[in-house]
Amino acid sequence: MSCVHVISHLSLILYQRRRSGTLATCNMVASVIEAGTFLSLGVEMMGKERSGMSEEAIVDLFKTFFGTTPEILSQIWDLLYKTTNFFTDVGKKTKPEHLLWAFAKMKVYEKEGVMTSIVATSKKGAPCGRTFRDKTWNIIAAISTLFDDMVSNACLPTIRLLVSVYLNICSFAFYDRPILPTTQAARTWESRLDDVTAGMRSLSVDGTDLRIPEEYPFSTGNFSHKFNGPGARFQICLDDNGDIASIEGPYRCGYNTERVIFEEETMPDLEPGEIMEGDGYYRRNLPNVFVRDNDNEERRVAMLRRARHEKLNGMLKRYGCLHNKFVHGFEKLGWCFRAVAVVTQLELNSGRISYGFDPRDVVNETDV
Repeated sequence: MSCVHVISHLSLILYQRRRSGTLATCNMVASVIEAGTFLSLGVEMMGKERSGMSEEAIVDLFKTFFGTTPEILSQIWDLLYKTTNFFTDVGKKTKPEHLLWAFAKMKVYEKEGVMTSIVATSKKGAPCGRTFRDKTWNIIAAISTLFDDMVSNACLPTIRLLVSVYLNICSFAFYDRPILPTTQAARTWESRLDDVTAGMRSLSVDGTDLRIPEEYPFSTGNFSHKFNGPGARFQICLDDNGDIASIEGPYRCGYNTERVIFEEETMPDLEPGEIMEGDGYYRRNLPNVFVRDNDNEERRVAMLRRARHEKLNGMLKRYGCLHNKFVHGFEKLGWCFRAVAVVTQLELNSGRISYGFDPRDVVNETDV
């Protein structure tokens, strides 16, 4: 009887979705949007004419407005289509210009009236505030979910499989989409030990603080010593290649020091005897963190690995949503941080940005 009830229930859902036209939406959203399409739409939003400008100058201007290149936007669209149910759920009416709205929001991060004016075009004018708000936050939240499949330790493969199967059944998305992501960018927490070389730690860890508004009534729980004011804290782990291995946060700075976050969130997942690289905030008798050594080579490697964290922080904070004071709450701050991390990791993978140095070169020099 239970199987009959399940089949009946699924049949009812399928009938209701056919009546509402949900199943037809899979043909309404293009699976592939070329980079040139995003470039043309972006130029129109910027109010520029392509004639008289070199391709390099146009792309540089595009990055100023939207934070990344049209090719990365095309990859993001493809990832959303292949690895999520976004385009059959809240994003079923999403268009390429809406993705540009979301990236403009993250890059500029100004008041809503300013943002709608920035993305206005001569043909369609400026979107209304509610449309802009709903579209952009839905897209940013969807991009942030890509983080778990690309660089995080958040879900075990079995859990991801069950969740994906459930979502596909509930939405009846039985068309050309893989149940599990198949992107080349996919790196999980378990792969952090794969490329460790002699003389190197498995991961390096560091925290970064972001500005948030003061809460009322006043609370010291948000106090950040870096800003001498309220802040939210994230912890980032990088693997031996400089790829993002995990992100924890956001946390209230006053209640959660970098040491506390590391002990509660990261240490339980480490292998016995596994050592990580950390700075002075992790010094006090943490068995899993290497801070400094008297050996000159070890010091040089440690300095470069910590410098790589600072370089990554700068890459992330190119976006106004992470550089300016964030006023939309902790949940949306987590969305923005992980969405920017996804974009940054894709740019690192493609070679469009780089750290400019590799701590492993120090070990290789001494071996010669």
